[in-house]
Amino acid sequence: MTGIPLIAVEPASLHFGAVYLTQSNTLELTVSNPGTETLEVTGITSDDPEFSADIAVFNVAPLQSQVVNVTFSAATAGSHDALLSIVHNADGSPMDVPLSAVGVVSPEIVLNPTSIEGAAMPGGQKVKTITVCNDGGSDLSFSVAEAEHTTGVQVFDELELAKQLDEEGSVEAVDPRPGILGSGGPDLFGYSWIDSDEPGGPAFDWVDITAVGTPVPFGSYRDDGNEGPIPLGFDFPFYGDTFSELNACTNGWMSFTSTQTSYTNQPLPNSGFSTPENLLSPWWDDMVYDESDGNYAYYHNDGSRFIVTYYVRRIAQFSPPFYEFQVILYPNGNIVYQYNEVGTTLNSSTIGIQNGTRDDGLTVAYNDGSYIHDGMAILFSAGTDWLAVEPASGVIPAGECMDLTVTMDASELEAGDYTGSITLTSNDITDPVVDVPVLFHVGTVDVADTDADPNTLNVAANGRWVTVYVELPPEYDPADVLIETVLLNGVVPAETSPFSSDEDFNENGIPDLMFKFDRSAVAAVLPAGESVELTVTGEIEDTTFFVASVFIRVINPTMTSLNGGEVLAAGGFYTITWDDPVEWDVDHADLFWTTDDGATWYEIAVDLQGTSWTWDVPVDMTTENARIRVFVYDSDGMLGFDTSDAVFEVVGQVTGVTPSAKPRSFALAQNAPNPFNPRTVISFDLPRDEDVRVSIYDVKGRLVKTLVSEPMTYGTHEAVWDGVDNRGNRVATGVYYYQIVAGRFTDTKRMVLMK
Repeated sequence: MTGIPLIAVEPASLHFGAVYLTQSNTLELTVSNPGTETLEVTGITSDDPEFSADIAVFNVAPLQSQVVNVTFSAATAGSHDALLSIVHNADGSPMDVPLSAVGVVSPEIVLNPTSIEGAAMPGGQKVKTITVCNDGGSDLSFSVAEAEHTTGVQVFDELELAKQLDEEGSVEAVDPRPGILGSGGPDLFGYSWIDSDEPGGPAFDWVDITAVGTPVPFGSYRDDGNEGPIPLGFDFPFYGDTFSELNACTNGWMSFTSTQTSYTNQPLPNSGFSTPENLLSPWWDDMVYDESDGNYAYYHNDGSRFIVTYYVRRIAQFSPPFYEFQVILYPNGNIVYQYNEVGTTLNSSTIGIQNGTRDDGLTVAYNDGSYIHDGMAILFSAGTDWLAVEPASGVIPAGECMDLTVTMDASELEAGDYTGSITLTSNDITDPVVDVPVLFHVGTVDVADTDADPNTLNVAANGRWVTVYVELPPEYDPADVLIETVLLNGVVPAETSPFSSDEDFNENGIPDLMFKFDRSAVAAVLPAGESVELTVTGEIEDTTFFVASVFIRVINPTMTSLNGGEVLAAGGFYTITWDDPVEWDVDHADLFWTTDDGATWYEIAVDLQGTSWTWDVPVDMTTENARIRVFVYDSDGMLGFDTSDAVFEVVGQVTGVTPSAKPRSFALAQNAPNPFNPRTVISFDLPRDEDVRVSIYDVKGRLVKTLVSEPMTYGTHEAVWDGVDNRGNRVATGVYYYQIVAGRFTDTKRMVLMK
């Protein structure tokens, strides 16, 4: 009886998904013969030349199968739908297998700038921006490596276990130590790790080097072997040293210096002599390299990184699944471990790194069977504690850009220059890792000369400004000073206009700087005195900060009554008195009072002549924490202020408040009190129902606080600002602006926060 061949394929169709141009993706097609006669395949072709099969002619015995590797090599963008035709000797020849794929233009990362340089005073901070653009044709996914230093790391002791024999039934020594699952670091040097299961972690992206790699010369069978040195192809930084080669051990670890063959895995860092120094430990266990079981080990430098791949088995375990993992080293010092496949014993290995003196390192997992799994990647990177980047990862569509905020923090740094690097790892196939060098200058320089005008805050000829002149040391250019960084006593910003970098106040022929500061804002932050120091600081762009100090007189009035300790009756009339500054021509005074010892201030009267005022105490208020504050002004602005030395008491009965009538028009009132510390009330009128937004801005126009953002009914409303920003942080003394937007109505007013 003559048999017949039959043909079947699995799967029935192949879908390759999205593949970047110039890249390829290979899928397996299993051709089987469920018949009783040999199946003869005489040709396999595709109607799309970007699909190909690795074999086209073969025979399949009855009840056997043949794996055909079908590859899509993306050469043109767009969808590809094709048929793979298999010519054979069974009925129904040829058999057509549907194929589909999408050729995608790869993403292309472009950075601006490509390096960062900044400056700050000790204790200060500098913020820069990196713009990441995608000039390619598909989504760019990226992550930024970050790490911080720590103050200590546990160093473990070594425990050597008896060697197990590589034969069936051999008994393994039991490690009595508990398993460890690490927390990500950082260690003393600054290395941290993050895995692909975490947000912002590395993407698992297995690199197949079996066709291009150089075999690690372990031979056909090796138990406890070490081979090297293996050249990396570049200088690799590791714990402050630099290495250009490494040694590979069959027991799942590599070292830049050690030629040991240690088989007993240890927690890291470990001080034991048999624990390898300068250690990379992707899978340290008692492993065996056995080519009779299909094991292999290769290394390869692809021009941008160095890769070592292992496919080995565990000692005395002769059946798959075995262990396939790789180590990828980048020239910037980043280390990636990847796990394509792991075997069944997962609680007898160490994953981590260790330095050359065995006193610093990281344990990712030690004898912990719950951690590792197929398709995992782990990234080790050494960061610096003064450098941070946000966001730490992102996806940028083709043709679009994203800004990264780079913060250089000198809060714990001494004066000096600090270098670092920001590493962006992305799916750009040409530049998967891009480094942005960072140079951070921390320090100050004293100016050569300085002067202030007025040297007393009420010299009429100088208007509403305090003017400070600064002469820099000769090696610095005044034109390089960033006006937006210039502050008086750390809180009052310089006006951006007028501003000059070509003055010569001391007439020595050297160009000087002229800064102007709002006089009322300056007065709000200075104590009274005959010799009060003004300190002006500012950045000489990306180089250093100048410091200029000068002394001036600050003139304040003196509160005489109500000055503390009094008991007042609500609704009564009481006289408030004060003394004007001696020898100063006071134009008018403003009076405010507080019911909560300075937290909130309310207007009593403004534009007062003389040095007294009869106050009609409100009938609807009682308090034990009242004070009075008087502000005095000359023809050019505020001279100074004084406050009751102690609290006084108001007693009486609170009465109701009659609601106001419907407003006729939109209006934004001046906040009260003003100046204030730290709370102030902002009133506004709505003649009709509207969506309302009330916001606070600083003098640079940056949003500080959103007070109101909601629909509101008509009437008179109040919003209270307590001197904190949207993050809940208290803001500095200075000038602020508040703005209302109600429908088409917009108005903005100025106020002063004074502490």
